[in-house]
Amino acid sequence: MDRAILIIDDTNQENEFNSLIYTPLKAKGTKVVGICIKTDNRQLQDDEYNIDLDKLIKHIQDKIKGIHIDLILSDFNLSDDNVTGLEVIAELRKFKPKTPIILYSGTLSDAVSHILGEDVNNKSTEDIIQGVSTLLKYGIVDFVKRTNYFEAAIRHIKEDTDDATSYLLHKLREHGAMQFKSVYDPFKGRTLNMIADEIEKRTSRGRDFEQELLEQSIAYLVRINEDE
Repeated sequence: MDRAILIIDDTNQENEFNSLIYTPLKAKGTKVVGICIKTDNRQLQDDEYNIDLDKLIKHIQDKIKGIHIDLILSDFNLSDDNVTGLEVIAELRKFKPKTPIILYSGTLSDAVSHILGEDVNNKSTEDIIQGVSTLLKYGIVDFVKRTNYFEAAIRHIKEDTDDATSYLLHKLREHGAMQFKSVYDPFKGRTLNMIADEIEKRTSRGRDFEQELLEQSIAYLVRINEDE
């Protein structure tokens, strides 16, 4: 099963992905694809050459449509006065609420100052806790130097074990255009990609579908074992 990594940066990361992530993982028997998003693309900017967040998010959604993303890597500093990696992550969380995210920065001190505010050394314990809570709210699993992000990505992909939901999403995406016909009435007529979207967004119907699928699978296992 191929893994997929989304990389968001203001510079093209395709060469870095191929040489520092794809090749080492392939050598160890893990196949991974990279979807690299370059945020300084003129088509993703407004009239003043700043990132248009709505255009960027729409571009990302188009690029990853039908693909289960196992890991998101995002640069903190996107060379924009108004948009950092955190603003992008906040938008991604609306449709990728559970995907692990690694945030990286060439200058970690700038990122910390942005999160905690200036004069970090004089911040109260409560302020520091609030800053850490901000990172937790965004679901960031690691926060590393730019030069180390590929190591963090490889470590996460190697250590991550597929849970049942992740495996189900991969399989649904593999046959994403197929139309659903049975097992769970509310999803009749929907494509498997649409169902995967609801599971990823953790909607009530997505959770109910997982539960129904699990119950029917167990019932099937019980029945065929009883028949023997």
